[in-house]
Amino acid sequence: MYNKINKRSMSASSIKGGYTLHLYLIFILIGFAYLLGITGSHKYSSVLYIAVTLILAVSLVKRPYLYIALIVHLYLFTPFVRRVIDYDLGYSTYNYYGLAPIIASLVSLLIIGKLIANFSQWSVLLPQIIAVIYAYAIGVVNNGFMSATYSLTDWIVPTILAVYVSSNWKQLEIIESSYVRGIKVCMTIIGLYAIIQFLVLPKWDALWMNNVPMTSIGEPLPYRVRVFSTMNSPMILAPVMAGFVFIMFSVRSKIGWVVAGFGTVGILLSLVRSTWGAMAIGFLMLVFLITMNKPKLGIQIGLGGLLLGLIITYSIYLSPMYERIGERIDTLTGIENDVSYSERTKFYKQMAIRAFTNVIGDGLGSVGKSQVLNKTSLSDKTAFDSGLMEIPTVLGLFGGTLYAMSFILLFSRIIKKEIIFNQGLHQGLVIVIIIYLVQLPFANRMIGPAGVFLYISIGLLLAARAKIRQFNLRMQND
Repeated sequence: MYNKINKRSMSASSIKGGYTLHLYLIFILIGFAYLLGITGSHKYSSVLYIAVTLILAVSLVKRPYLYIALIVHLYLFTPFVRRVIDYDLGYSTYNYYGLAPIIASLVSLLIIGKLIANFSQWSVLLPQIIAVIYAYAIGVVNNGFMSATYSLTDWIVPTILAVYVSSNWKQLEIIESSYVRGIKVCMTIIGLYAIIQFLVLPKWDALWMNNVPMTSIGEPLPYRVRVFSTMNSPMILAPVMAGFVFIMFSVRSKIGWVVAGFGTVGILLSLVRSTWGAMAIGFLMLVFLITMNKPKLGIQIGLGGLLLGLIITYSIYLSPMYERIGERIDTLTGIENDVSYSERTKFYKQMAIRAFTNVIGDGLGSVGKSQVLNKTSLSDKTAFDSGLMEIPTVLGLFGGTLYAMSFILLFSRIIKKEIIFNQGLHQGLVIVIIIYLVQLPFANRMIGPAGVFLYISIGLLLAARAKIRQFNLRMQND
């Protein structure tokens, strides 16, 4: 019964959350990038970009489906906007444009009264919030205010968005409808651009690659780049697109399969092997979840996924993409010669004891990009190759336990028959969480831009739980 009501609500809201909205947002952001190039100054263009996106966020924060659409597009396309402006004005080492999605996300705190009133919907996230605040305090002392604060935005903003989404549970259907439509539009564009980037490599992307201090994105040449599409790195593109692919699988629309195909090609071209493995696990689990309730549909989804995989494989085999992807696949069978695997193994041996005996933690700002802001950081790692090591190193055993507790409490709430069997989308959202967790041994995808889309999924599932509870109470009262 709930499933039927939910479908009718989503259909009724399709005009408000339609594809046109998302196309408009994308064209506005890209067009805005060209206009900002006219200012002739990074200082003025970045301030203007942040100001306009802030005004939009403030005006939309009380309309959740529009606000979430804005946040999604800002995270997906702001890096592209920055590169286009760099091409017009010259490369700048200061990425102030990247503050726009963060500031826009923090605007959700303007409705703090509503968030507090709906505490029961997101209370499972409280231990995680306490852990991050604790690590921030440690980080300010150990690593300095700037480093800790920079890192805080990576850790806390995704959680704040989950709180915002779950607090707007009464508008869940229209938020879900708009989000799914947005994914279809965005993943198509991002997937197609990833292919163009690999085959052609636009000049603004080449300029950025030649200047940014990253060695993990390949060479700034066609056929040699590890694609990052409209985002900042392959390591952000891959997990985000993987989550979108499973959402497309779960909503079971014909166009969704086509869109998933574009996203999958982008993931393959990113050459992020941990995401490839996570997708294989996620697909098996999705088929299992569906088959438990609807065996025939589960078999259809399984066969459909295999057919899509064969089509993509054959298409890539006939294209110039095959050689580059084939080189990366070969490393999976030659681990003894894999430099990345050797370095990660060595890193685990060096850090395991220290990470899991660190009761207090080094605090926010001790690892990652934020460490660059403080030369006195306790850690000598600017990049962690393992989320399993990073979380206890930063949060300590105390904070790490609280962080893990949130996920245990989360699964105790969402792994319910009413949630994962009544609507396909919710099955896909559960798989999104799982594929992020599966990648933890290789990197921490749960924070920063990639983490935003994980926590939107968490927020939607918590909102679904609240909606189902309300429906069940009404049924009992009737």
